[in-house]
Amino acid sequence: MAKKMNGLSLELLPHPGDTLLELIQSRGMDQKELAIRTGFSQKHISKVIAGEYDITAKFAYALETVFSSPAIFWTNLQANYDLEKMTLMSADTVTDEERDIISDLKEIVSFFVENKLMIQTRDKTQKVLMLRKILGVNSLTTIPALSVRSSFRITNQNAVNTYVLFSWIKICEMSADLPTGTGLNITKLRDSLIDIRHIMFKKSEREIETNLRTLLSGCGIQFRIIRHFKGAPVQGFIEKLDNDEILLCLTPRYSFAGIFWFTLFHEIAHILNGDIRNRYVDYIDIDDDEEMLADEFAKKVLMDSNEWIFFANSNNFELGAIKAFSKRANVLPCIVIERLQRERLINYNMYANEKIRYKWD
Repeated sequence: MAKKMNGLSLELLPHPGDTLLELIQSRGMDQKELAIRTGFSQKHISKVIAGEYDITAKFAYALETVFSSPAIFWTNLQANYDLEKMTLMSADTVTDEERDIISDLKEIVSFFVENKLMIQTRDKTQKVLMLRKILGVNSLTTIPALSVRSSFRITNQNAVNTYVLFSWIKICEMSADLPTGTGLNITKLRDSLIDIRHIMFKKSEREIETNLRTLLSGCGIQFRIIRHFKGAPVQGFIEKLDNDEILLCLTPRYSFAGIFWFTLFHEIAHILNGDIRNRYVDYIDIDDDEEMLADEFAKKVLMDSNEWIFFANSNNFELGAIKAFSKRANVLPCIVIERLQRERLINYNMYANEKIRYKWD
C-alpha cells in the first residue's frame, strides 16, 4: 500500500466522485436523475462515484449546468486528486539504488532539514521523494547522466561525489536573487579591484561578506559564501544568470584568509577573462592555461610583481620583515606568509599564530 508522508494511503485518498455523491444526496437526487439531467449514462455516473472514472472536462461542464458550480471546480478537484495520487504512487518508484544514494547525501539532507526545505525523518523513501523535488529530478539515479554544462579542474576525480557536487551546485543556485537587470559591468569590476582588496581589513567576517556582496552587486555579480560539503572539493562556482548577471559562490573549504582572498581574485579573473560560458566549477591543482592566467592575475592584484620578486629574493623572512613588506604592499601579513609557504620559501609550520582563520556563518 502506497503511503504519503502524512500517513495517508491511496485507498483513503478522496476521489472527486465522493464530492459528487455528497452533492446529489444533499439535493435529494439519485444517480438515475443525474444521468438524465447531464446526458451521461447511469453507468458512467456510477463509475465516477465509485472512483473508477475521472471527471472529464465535458462531464464537468454538464455538472456546471446541473448544480451551477463552475466546471473549473470539478476539473480542479480531479487535477488535485491526480497529483495526490501520483505523490502516493511515487513511493513505489523509489529504488534501492536511490536509497543507497541517500547515504552519500547525509550532510546535504541535514542542511536541507536545518533550512526547513525537508522534514526530519528516518524513512529513506521519504527522503528520496523530498530530494527529488528539491534537486529537480525524477530519480536521483539520473544525476550522473545530467550534463551540468560545467568546466572542471581537478587532479583527483575520486575525491568528487557526483551526487554531493550536484546538490552543492543546486544550493548555490538557490541562493541567487532575481536578477536586477543591470548586467555584468566588466569595466566597473576592473575599476573596483583595489576597493575589493581593501575589504580584507574589515574587522569581522560578517563585515567582509556584507561589503563584498554590496560592492560586487554594483558590478552585476551576486556574491555568496556557500557551506562546504565533503565530496564536493570545490573552491568556487560561477554561473551566468538572466540579464547577463553573474552568480559567484565561494566555499570556506579552507578557512585561511590568504586562501580566501587568492581564490576570490582567481574567480574574478575567470570572469574578466571571459572563461565562463555558462557554469564554471573551480577545483584546485590544475595547470591549464586558464588556471595559470587566473593564478597570475590573483597574485598581481594582491601584490605588485616586481616588489614581490625583490622581497622574495631578499631571503629575509623574519616576521618583522614580513610585516614591513605587507604594510608597503597594503595587504594582511598572513597573505604574505601564506604566499611564502605556497612558494616553499618558508615552512608551512612557520608563523602559524600570525595566520588568520575565518569563521563564516
